[in-house]
Amino acid sequence: MSTIDLNDPGAFAKAFKSPFSENCDSACCANIDFYKFANGKWLQNNPIPEIYPAWGSFLMLRDVNEERCKNILTSEWNTTPHENKMHQLCKRFYDAFMSEDKIEEKGYSPLSPVMSQIDSVSLNGLTELIVDLHSKYGVQVLFSYGDTIDKKNSDQTIAGIYQAGISLPDRDYYFDEDKKEKCELFVGHVKEMLELMDVEGAEEKAKVIFDFEKAMAEKFMTKTELRDPEKTYNIKTISDLTSLCPGIDWPLYLRTIHSVPASGSVEDAVGMINVATVAALSNLGALLTSTPLSTLQTYFKWKVLHSFAPHLSSPFVLSNFNFYSTHLAGTKTLKPRWKRSMSTVESYLGESLGQLYCSKHFSGDSKPMALSIVESVRDALKERLNEVEWMSDKTREAAMEKMKGFRVQIGFPDEWIDYSFWDGKITDDHFTNILTGLSFEHTREIARINKPTDKNRWYMTPQMVNAYYHPSMNLICFPAAILQPPFFDAEADLAVNYGGMGAVVGHEMTHGFDDKGSKYDAKGNMENWWTEEDQKNFEGRVEVMVNQAEKFEVLGQKLKGKLTAGENLADLGGLKLSLRALKKRMGEDNMKSEASKIDGFTPMQRFFLSWATVWRQNITDERAKQLVTIDPHGPNDFRANGPLSNMPEFHEAFDVKPEDPMYKPVEERVDVW
Repeated sequence: MSTIDLNDPGAFAKAFKSPFSENCDSACCANIDFYKFANGKWLQNNPIPEIYPAWGSFLMLRDVNEERCKNILTSEWNTTPHENKMHQLCKRFYDAFMSEDKIEEKGYSPLSPVMSQIDSVSLNGLTELIVDLHSKYGVQVLFSYGDTIDKKNSDQTIAGIYQAGISLPDRDYYFDEDKKEKCELFVGHVKEMLELMDVEGAEEKAKVIFDFEKAMAEKFMTKTELRDPEKTYNIKTISDLTSLCPGIDWPLYLRTIHSVPASGSVEDAVGMINVATVAALSNLGALLTSTPLSTLQTYFKWKVLHSFAPHLSSPFVLSNFNFYSTHLAGTKTLKPRWKRSMSTVESYLGESLGQLYCSKHFSGDSKPMALSIVESVRDALKERLNEVEWMSDKTREAAMEKMKGFRVQIGFPDEWIDYSFWDGKITDDHFTNILTGLSFEHTREIARINKPTDKNRWYMTPQMVNAYYHPSMNLICFPAAILQPPFFDAEADLAVNYGGMGAVVGHEMTHGFDDKGSKYDAKGNMENWWTEEDQKNFEGRVEVMVNQAEKFEVLGQKLKGKLTAGENLADLGGLKLSLRALKKRMGEDNMKSEASKIDGFTPMQRFFLSWATVWRQNITDERAKQLVTIDPHGPNDFRANGPLSNMPEFHEAFDVKPEDPMYKPVEERVDVW
């Protein structure tokens, strides 16, 4: 996709930092729609590539990074013995997926062993089959099981059970009136996939699968409900599991999945178990006692087929693409094979590839500058906490402790994942490699349960263009790949870097104090550190943000204010904190000075333009509607404009008047952080 010279680091930066005036649309005024004003020309000149459902700053950067990683794997590599080994591992994995003829020749035969196992299962053998599907094949039928940090004791990692096993993007798809057509298309897709595998009665079985998944989804928590960490913290014993869901032999499941010997204690091996979604597990128990074995077998076969479809021959790949990418998201064309191969390498050997990526493309020179931005935004948060009038001193003291306790990860891990598990296991057969990768990840996950929490663990690879806040670790992470234009540029002026990277840093910090993060203390434990009055004040201010979001529509669908509350608070809080930090570094007068203009804009204006540039994006209608249903993030135009209307500095910078669409009266503005 990229037309950038990947061998010229300067060319990469230049592609993302053209003057704002080249992308601005003078036909749309800043006081009417700032997002279109800042990005109008870019939006007109950058249609969505046919292999994507959307195209914007994040996706452009990810696309270029993917090409960089491909170039690493398809070129000679000779540095250190360790890196050479990582290169060989990733390259062989990549090459096996690229061996299209071998994969086409096998059709769906790689699934024959597990399909035979499903065919021959009895009710007595159901639990052992579920263990195999979960552990050997990574297929999350009925529920999912894995590790999770104990929300009330972040030093310990425990076992977790979660609602899982449906095939549509969210439980709401099965029940919302406007999703009926998608459900019908889903049944048609399942029928087509079963027919490709020569299953008799495919149409009827597809309906049975849909009905069973709908019955499971009926008691699933909604995306909004899942945001409440208190509702999803329910410690249960093995005896409790048996009472909740008697259709599964829980002692056998846990003994087998943890490889506990017959003489060993399952309780001692597993330790604490959190059932995140109790109603869903109880509902599953009722379903298992009333559902015929034949229905479960049909469902299991479908879930296996669905999970492995991208790794089978082209008829399965295309059917899977047509439904999930075209019908649900509006993508027109299947990605080329090399891109799909790179995605697979990323999934199974992410940090192995990450070591090579950082060696080639991340010198570390930008790390000190990024860290200086982080600390300046932290100082801004400290100032803001001292000013908050609606917060008592008792709550303020706890908030200060949390702010001081933020841990920061930048660039790449100090210690990489040990991939010695793969020694002697990588082959030229793609499906075998996938099973090895699943076994590797399962082994690592189970090994974390009932152990002290690894506080140095990274939850993203360095080549991922993203950032995150982890509430149980009170940690903010910025992988190497986001330390690039348009987010960060060592050669750019401060206003641009603070409108981009500074706002990203502030965003992640604000997550520590949003509607979810605010329920965790400085040590990452779910602990109420608020006074009752302060909590009410906070919730009232959050409600203003919820109401603002719910007035925004996407193709006739209203934005879910409570689902997006955390991200919306983080966007506004992050932008305000970053601006505060920038003012301190530059001086407020200098930010407004005519003499400080670059490309016709003052630093204050450039700060806001940089923010809007980050969110530029064209998107298909199908994908936009899908995200309104499932995504806790608002649409990009809302993310660009929404915070600005709440900021007096923006009104002043672009002379926004009360009669202008971008204006919001003072009494209606959100004022939290």
